[in-house]
Amino acid sequence: MTKKPAFPWGAHDSIVHAWSDPCGGPGWCNTQIMVLVRDGNKHVRIEYLQPSQQTRDMVTLYSTSAAAHSAMTGVVVDEVSTWKRGKE
Repeated sequence: MTKKPAFPWGAHDSIVHAWSDPCGGPGWCNTQIMVLVRDGNKHVRIEYLQPSQQTRDMVTLYSTSAAAHSAMTGVVVDEVSTWKRGKE
């Protein structure tokens, strides 16, 4: 049995990367998984898997992915902040 796709999926699409990205604000939160997809023309887009669309394995890896994603983002932000800005 074929599952209904959680997001648009073409015959030549491929997954480049997936990571968890917790977000929230006062009184709400969301535990989505972001999926970087490359289509047959080499264009990339970001799709999302909401909690109801996640498998048990995705849920198990969620916090590990979020920690790694947060740490990597932090060190990249730190590095980029040291770059000299060009003319705006």
